[in-house]
Amino acid sequence: MDVSKHIANRKKIRKKLAFILKGTMRSVQAITPYEPIFEGQSPILFIISAGSNRGYLTKQGLNNEFYFDVHTMVLASQEDDGYTQENAEDLLDDIDAEFALFLNNNRECDGYWIAIDQVEMSNARTAVIENGEKYIQEIRTLLIKAVP
Repeated sequence: MDVSKHIANRKKIRKKLAFILKGTMRSVQAITPYEPIFEGQSPILFIISAGSNRGYLTKQGLNNEFYFDVHTMVLASQEDDGYTQENAEDLLDDIDAEFALFLNNNRECDGYWIAIDQVEMSNARTAVIENGEKYIQEIRTLLIKAVP
């Protein structure tokens, strides 16, 4: 029996996730299926693989569960142009609402996944990027049950 046709590729799912998010997340400047070089962009969202859970082959196929960390990065403030910490928090909250809508509207994706869910509470914190700029970073972990 050729098992390879029952194995989903995580890369395919990660890239499809980024593609759909690009069409959904209107408040985000850039969305990538990898961690980008920031270059002062804000807000940005990127997706990185966070693990897999491969089950046994059954009559329904192989259990292909993939975990992804979705990072939202919002520049904390730029006082010289009037963009404040409050603006950054408001923007992060707007992005959170857009993401909730994305999850609700994409529970299934033909040919890619049969279920998607956020597995735990998101985690927001201040992060300093290598060029010294402060961002608010919010990380969500998603579980996607992929179609082979």
